[in-house]
Amino acid sequence: MVAGTARVCALPTSVRRLLAPYDEDWFYTRCASVARHLYMRAPAGVKSMRKIFGGRHRKGVRPSHFCPAEIYGGRHRKGVRPSHFCPASASVSRKALQALEALRIVEQDPSGGRKLTSQGRKDLDRIAQGCAPFPLLSGVC
Repeated sequence: MVAGTARVCALPTSVRRLLAPYDEDWFYTRCASVARHLYMRAPAGVKSMRKIFGGRHRKGVRPSHFCPAEIYGGRHRKGVRPSHFCPASASVSRKALQALEALRIVEQDPSGGRKLTSQGRKDLDRIAQGCAPFPLLSGVC
């Protein structure tokens, strides 16, 4: 169970946002997304999490693959002026990493940032196996 989320749940997730998210479980979703990001690209720190969860796409250009910036971040709309990149909140990213570190899923990396522990990697593999829509069949293809 992730602890210490009382203050984080009252914060906006970016400078460009005025209110905190309406979903009560948004912090757990963010922690899961941070863990997945560390699974794919470790080590990573608060600064890289701010870049991943904030962002903007050029006008009319959308990435063809799933991009977390489409979900959590976006452009800072400034009225008639051009939109600019706006990073996500460092506090939310830091608290998510600290919560995962308290659960011993994430540890400090000697070269900087954080990375998954071996137990954290096993847990994510086990959860992903349980989420698979069909069991893997050997020798089918």
